[in-house]
Amino acid sequence: MPASLPRRSKLLYGTGETAESIKLYAFEIFLFFYYTQVLGLSGSLTGFALFIALFIDAITDPIIASMSDNFRSRWGRRHPMMLAAIIPLMVTFYLVFSPPADLSNNGLFFWLCGFSILVRVAITFFYVPYLAMGAELSGDYDERTSLVTYRLAFGVIAGIAVVMLGFSVFFKASEEFANGQLDASAYPEFGFTFALLMGMAMLSSALGTKRHIRDLPTSYGSNKAFSLVLAWQDFKCVFSNRLFFILFISALLVLVMRSIQATLGMHINTFFWQLTSEQIQWIVLAGVIGLLSGMPFARLLNQRFERKSLFISGLLIFIFFQNMPIILRMLGWLALQQTQLLVLLLVSAFISGVGVVQFMIAGTAMFSDISDAHEIENNLGQQAMFFAGLVFLTKVATGMGHLIAGVAIDWIAFPIDANPGDVGESTLMQLAFVFGPGATLIGIIAFFTLSRYSLPRAKVLQNQKHLESMRTGE
Repeated sequence: MPASLPRRSKLLYGTGETAESIKLYAFEIFLFFYYTQVLGLSGSLTGFALFIALFIDAITDPIIASMSDNFRSRWGRRHPMMLAAIIPLMVTFYLVFSPPADLSNNGLFFWLCGFSILVRVAITFFYVPYLAMGAELSGDYDERTSLVTYRLAFGVIAGIAVVMLGFSVFFKASEEFANGQLDASAYPEFGFTFALLMGMAMLSSALGTKRHIRDLPTSYGSNKAFSLVLAWQDFKCVFSNRLFFILFISALLVLVMRSIQATLGMHINTFFWQLTSEQIQWIVLAGVIGLLSGMPFARLLNQRFERKSLFISGLLIFIFFQNMPIILRMLGWLALQQTQLLVLLLVSAFISGVGVVQFMIAGTAMFSDISDAHEIENNLGQQAMFFAGLVFLTKVATGMGHLIAGVAIDWIAFPIDANPGDVGESTLMQLAFVFGPGATLIGIIAFFTLSRYSLPRAKVLQNQKHLESMRTGE
């Protein structure tokens, strides 16, 4: 395992994040809105379908992780599964945005649920081995932070592409649809285009890191053949790690909060703030650019400060600036002209993005640090299973966020096929409460949970030296 990697390898590795990011932004920004407001499926059924898909997908994570950790081939443990996922993901991603026009409500529910499951399982076959490979490409403390930064940079760029192409090309305003996101005919073309981009990015990452296969570990300390029993044993072993469990619960709560807000984001921007498609585009872009702008600082800060402190700081920054405009209007303290309001929302979104990237980079690196400590303690290199835990919590949290948001939409009786300006103020305030203070309570619980985490930088560096000695036999 080389301590440092050439920039070309980091860039090619980072392209793999593009597929996950496209799926994330497309699902969080457009999918829920498409099925509820455009196709007319109830919020509860939409949220429940997405929750089922994520729950089933989450169950497959440890299975796929164990398969990858125990896989043997001349292409190593990670690359065969990454390559096998490309075509299935492209096909199913297109289909989830292209339901037949004559489907009933039940038909829409099963279409959304079924193809969401297939999309998520397909990308798991790529993403879990991909994340595990990232932990194995280098054992150096700072180099790992660099790899995470490259990976997240491509994720941000992909997010920008989804937002820019989505609002400027596919969902731009027209004479028939002043808010282009209400145009049902645009969604199949959107799905087809981004399915192609996902496939190209996955292929680039898998083939671009092929040269490093010989440098990656070929075993994780067990000679057992893969089985569901072995996968369950691996899963229990990882979750018995106290530090992992604390970080898992903390990250789960943070991501539930973010998922609720991301799911309801289009509703908030379209109806609560009454923004145009172009204005929504710039609000979302401001958050994504904040993510990108915060990455260089995150790398520098990770070299000087404890990851736990950076995680907490980023979380608090995000919570404050994400919710500040909402709470100000709910209290009646926001008397601004539309231009002034737009500036406030842009600044808040940008700073929120800067905060998000701090806890994203710190949190992802913390999972790698814990996996090192676990390998030393148990003599088992279960990197894929640890990152399956990361993917697992992301999916469970996202599913819970979708479900909570969907139930909330029905609970407040939010009208279907509504026009901006026609929704009652009481309904809008209830929507704002769910999006703002309600979701924020979950993030505050995460703050107190993470206070119990303790794996200082000095111990991490010591573990990495010890692990290098174990692997080289010195």
